[in-house]
Amino acid sequence: MNKIKLNKCSYLSLAALVFTIASLILILVSNGVAGHGFAKFGEVVALAIISPIAVLATGALSVKFGGHHFATVIAGGVAIILITATLGSIIFQRSAMIAAQFTYDKVNQIGWKALIPSLIAIGTSLIADVALITGAFLKD
Repeated sequence: MNKIKLNKCSYLSLAALVFTIASLILILVSNGVAGHGFAKFGEVVALAIISPIAVLATGALSVKFGGHHFATVIAGGVAIILITATLGSIIFQRSAMIAAQFTYDKVNQIGWKALIPSLIAIGTSLIADVALITGAFLKD
């Protein structure tokens, strides 16, 4: 029986996978708050679903070929671009809500219930990006 040997890049890809899945769940929770759904929900969810698939491909290629193989680098780059696009889409679609909640509409509790999961999704996406970028620079 062959043992699968994980390297540093694959461990960080696994961590990024967990954070991208958490971000997807938080996006769904944030969209479920009545009256505060994403305007382009399909775009955000499509990016959030494709991102973990690209991260999983990065981890699998890292295990098979190593962290600095051409295929691993391309898959990691695509995963970083997709996660960053998800992050940008969340920020773009929640920017008006962020401005409202922090200026004139501070007492809107339903707005806060929609905004807080979005902000946590932004944080988890950033952590996933940092994990993938860090994994790209580590030696096997």
